[in-house]
Amino acid sequence: MAVIVLETVLYRFVLPTALLIGALIRPSFISIAYVIFALIGPLLGSIVSSAPIQRTLRVYFISVVLTAFLTSIAQLSYQIYESFFQPNVDEYTRTCNTSVLNFWLRQIGLIRIKRYSGFDTIRVVFPELLALAASLATTICCLLIHRSDSPRSSHSTTNVLPVRGNSGIIESGKGSITEAMILYLKKLSDVAAVLAVGLISIFQPCLLSLVYFVTFLFVATWWALYKPFQRHIFNTLKRVVISYCALHFLLLYMYQIPFFQTIIPGQSFFARLVGFVPVLYTDCNAWWSLNVISLDYWTAFANIIALLILYHLLIMQYSFTRYGIHRVYEACESTGSSIHEELLANDANSHSLGNLSLHQTNPFYPDHQEMATVFVGQGERKTMISSAFTVALSFISHHLHIFALIAMTFWAFLYHSVFGLVFIVEICIILVFKSTRVMAFQASPSLVAYVEFLLVAQYVCSMDVKHELPQSSYLELAGFIFASNRTAAFIALLTKGLLSLPLFALLHFHRKKYNCSAEADEREQIHGIYPTPGPISITGNESVSSQSVSAGVRVVAKYWIFVVSFVLLTISIHSPPVLYTVGFFISFGVLIFLLLSSFDCLRHFLYNYFTFLAIYSSVVVIVLYCYQFPTIPSIWQKATRLSDDWNHDIGLVNYRQEGDRGSLSVHLIGLVSLFVVIMLHLKFFNGLWCRPFFAPISNAADNDVAAETLEQRNFYAKIKHIVECLMEALWNIAEAHVAKLVMFILVIVAVNDICALNLTLIILTSIAVCVPAISSTVSMVLCLFISVFVAIRMVYQMHFVVEKPLPVYSKELICNSSEYTLSTTAYWLGFRKVPVIGNYVGGLIVALLALALQAIVMYRQQHKYLLSRTSAPPRGLVFPESNPKNWDTNLIDMIKFFFNYGFYKFGLE
Repeated sequence: MAVIVLETVLYRFVLPTALLIGALIRPSFISIAYVIFALIGPLLGSIVSSAPIQRTLRVYFISVVLTAFLTSIAQLSYQIYESFFQPNVDEYTRTCNTSVLNFWLRQIGLIRIKRYSGFDTIRVVFPELLALAASLATTICCLLIHRSDSPRSSHSTTNVLPVRGNSGIIESGKGSITEAMILYLKKLSDVAAVLAVGLISIFQPCLLSLVYFVTFLFVATWWALYKPFQRHIFNTLKRVVISYCALHFLLLYMYQIPFFQTIIPGQSFFARLVGFVPVLYTDCNAWWSLNVISLDYWTAFANIIALLILYHLLIMQYSFTRYGIHRVYEACESTGSSIHEELLANDANSHSLGNLSLHQTNPFYPDHQEMATVFVGQGERKTMISSAFTVALSFISHHLHIFALIAMTFWAFLYHSVFGLVFIVEICIILVFKSTRVMAFQASPSLVAYVEFLLVAQYVCSMDVKHELPQSSYLELAGFIFASNRTAAFIALLTKGLLSLPLFALLHFHRKKYNCSAEADEREQIHGIYPTPGPISITGNESVSSQSVSAGVRVVAKYWIFVVSFVLLTISIHSPPVLYTVGFFISFGVLIFLLLSSFDCLRHFLYNYFTFLAIYSSVVVIVLYCYQFPTIPSIWQKATRLSDDWNHDIGLVNYRQEGDRGSLSVHLIGLVSLFVVIMLHLKFFNGLWCRPFFAPISNAADNDVAAETLEQRNFYAKIKHIVECLMEALWNIAEAHVAKLVMFILVIVAVNDICALNLTLIILTSIAVCVPAISSTVSMVLCLFISVFVAIRMVYQMHFVVEKPLPVYSKELICNSSEYTLSTTAYWLGFRKVPVIGNYVGGLIVALLALALQAIVMYRQQHKYLLSRTSAPPRGLVFPESNPKNWDTNLIDMIKFFFNYGFYKFGLE
């Protein structure tokens, strides 16, 4: 076993590494042979202990040894010749540029040794020494030391037997986590291979790398169209890419030879277009040394390294999945095989990655049942890991349209152009419809085609031919972004490529549903019925899980309106205030007013209110996005003749011209977030939120008594009962004293910001205290007043309101003096310019939220009394069932008594 490990290490790692290192430290024609041998090695079969070395491996080892031996002899002969016939090194340096013979000898790899130059002294002969030592060690170990364990191994053949179970995986009697993970890794490796091919294409965008980019788009599009990829076709494609990787690396290496750099200069258009980048070069003034070009071409180094990594990874992945991912192949006396051998089983040619069983083609079969076969075969026992992955994939696949819309949003924000505007408009159109998922599926073909066009256009613009391509402001406005350097080109392609993946997946699931429905319809026409799916058993865990999900949905639906209100309020108080943010605050005030008027009124107008708010926010997003285009501000100003100050007050700011591009993303993200949370409420939660709820009352008392006797036996039920009692007590306390809290907040706000208009808060608060019967009307008046007051304060911050310095008080100043101006009157009323609007109107907003809190508490308590069919208790009582005459019966009655009547002695009254 130790011998096999040693042989494998020498053959798979030491020999190729030595050949590549030797070739890289001295680019020459001789070193090309080392590169070819290093690339051929991984393509050959493996070494196994049960069989002798294959013939191809023996030929390979002997060829490497002979080549290294012959080049070593040639190198030794040349060094002896130079030392005898031209011992003066200075003469060799003088004739470096003039001697044609020396030039070609250097290109071949025969370079004279210069003494006392450190590593450069042996650099010119080190490749031969390294190649000869590694090849001799590998050959001796693999050919002379290796012995077969079987005496008949030399006559054995390799038989690969495909073994198939009922589910496509070998049955092991019971479910195995290892088998599930191996199956998952095989499927994941196919995906990783395609993504790796796409990644290698963007390190150095050029014609040579364009092959990888086209391959990635082809495979991604084919997969997205839900076309079955036959395994032998996929294997052929992998072999083509592997061969091209080897050729690509060989061409890049050959370009490092000075001869090719002389024929094709590195800065020429042809070299930049094809992808020839000089990384290593030599100079006649220092012919003994090798220099590394350290320009802004880090991507060139990364491209070369990534090519080697991709080459070896594809070979390993091909060997791992060449016979399919749903089968296990038993090797009888296997001796390994080359990846160029044909598949031995004809059945593998007809195997499709996209094959589905009969029940999977039923459009009515649940998505999570389809996902279950991703990790385990049909009929096998599910493990905890496979079940968890199945649930996660089912959730992602069902909500994939959300990820696609988010990706389109980020694309539009990161790359501001007309192309991004198309995404914004498409998002708004998709979200308007009732079934967002269906509309996203239907739009996925056009979206994928559009994204592929954008990716191809970006790839062309990312090539190092910026100066040769036509450039204009209109092209940049449209979205043709020319990369300023190689790093920017790589980041742009990587970002857009990642953002395009959810759209490909969206089209894949759309075509999957369409094909499944079409096949089911065809069977219905033939047989008259759909295939009957197997029984779907619901376990206790699944039942509890579904109940938990339903409860969670109800909770989210109940409180989602608070999320919408919070986002709306956050946008409306953004500094500096502009007209469209004032519009958002007025909308927030209207929402609070509808809540205060009546709960039925709010439920009746809520859908129309949110529809208007969604349209308003989408219009603002599109207008702001379009205004960032370079030519739009000038066109708008010519058409409206508005100054820059007026445009800033409206909210029309070109952040690129202002030099603050980050603010655009902040503004747009806030507005899009508002639009998204509104549409989520309208589509998923509005029906649940606005639906009237009436709990069954019949036999409620009997059920409670029966349940109570059972709950007393359970500790957790007791805890739950105590928590419910505490929550109910808190609601009762809030009902009794929320009005006092609101009035206290109003007084604090008025006292903290003394002005004439805040006197209105004191007056209305006094009226509410004296006449509690009209407190609801007073609350509505307060809501209107505070909303208008805050809106005017926001408008006061704009440019058309000119504020002069206030006069300094003196004894000579009289009441009818002309020193009193409009500014002093505005300040007396409560208006002044401030740098941060949030702090200026924060107290009034808190008062507005306090009014909303009071309405929520009252509506909740009224709903409770309606369900329990009881009348509201007297005003101020927290525990109406407590008898004040029995306040000293026990401690609990005493506490209830103090909660009911303590505030009459020590409270605000």
